[in-house]
Amino acid sequence: MKKLILTLLLIISSDIYVNGQCTNQVTHTAGTLNINSVDVTVTSSGHIWELNTYCANSIRPYVAGYNPTILSGNGSYTFDFDPPVTGVTLDFGGTTNIGEHYEEVVLYVNGIHYTFTDVGSQSICDDLSIITPEGNMAACDECLHSGWYGTHINQEISSLTVEDIFFTGSPQGTVFSLYFCDSILGDGDFSTLSTDIAPNPFSSIRNLHFNVPLSNAALHIYNNQGQEVLVFKEISGQDIPLNCSSSNSGLYFLNVVINGQHVQTKTLAIK
Repeated sequence: MKKLILTLLLIISSDIYVNGQCTNQVTHTAGTLNINSVDVTVTSSGHIWELNTYCANSIRPYVAGYNPTILSGNGSYTFDFDPPVTGVTLDFGGTTNIGEHYEEVVLYVNGIHYTFTDVGSQSICDDLSIITPEGNMAACDECLHSGWYGTHINQEISSLTVEDIFFTGSPQGTVFSLYFCDSILGDGDFSTLSTDIAPNPFSSIRNLHFNVPLSNAALHIYNNQGQEVLVFKEISGQDIPLNCSSSNSGLYFLNVVINGQHVQTKTLAIK
């Protein structure tokens, strides 16, 4: 049985996808601040406020939809991330739906309306909010204060807008916290990336397992004459299927390159 020795050439243009609770909290209300190698720019519009004491300081500091001077009305915060981040976590509180007082929370991710799909965990201070038919967040019926912990948005995010829409009465806005997940391979430090190939040697199809999930990656395989013989684009995930069944026996080369930087070389054997 012939063995095909492959040294793979991988060109990866990728952000790392992180599940669950993000840990980098954003607390500034204007301007740009570098947080864990990400420049976070905060702008606001309309009825907004800063509050650091809500729910025993567990949800802070942003208030959208209310200001003690101009009272209730539409208000929003926009957060721009450079480079883009791989996910965010939001906690909400204070949203009102009682009598004539009603408001909704609307999210926009990269300029596109984001539909809430899952109700979060009930906070220690509020009734549990609901999801409207339009995919926004609103207070439960006849609830003075509603919210939840743990809206996780796991995708590449360059811009996030949180808007409180005023409908009727005098609701007092929505308080929220924001955390983001940064790229593990940020700022040119790729030492944390590793690739596991097992078993090796293997037959014509094998998974490449990365220690961190990838998004929008590309895989390029070259023969020993420098000719590209296979290319896989827009790869996402942590286990990447590699199908070399169409390749002839011979020597192949694989380099790991991220953002133009050579990171590592891997060797495979196909039986």
